[in-house]
Amino acid sequence: MEVKNLRVDYGKKNFDAVNKVYVVILRVFGAAVDEMLVLNDRNVQIVDTIGQWVWNSAEKNKGQYTSIIHGNYSHEE
Repeated sequence: MEVKNLRVDYGKKNFDAVNKVYVVILRVFGAAVDEMLVLNDRNVQIVDTIGQWVWNSAEKNKGQYTSIIHGNYSHEE
């Protein structure tokens, strides 16, 4: 498996290389609505690491899975 960053052209993310075999990880700060629409249209699997969702998932799966959460130590979450 390989991890790739999206190319940014003139300040805008380029989704040309993304297709349905990709798993797209949304960083904690999220994605714009138009970016989400592009990803939905490309039928990719999305892993959402946005804020409260992370904590809810970790709590829900406690005892079944080990959750590893990474981020900024001083971040309020």
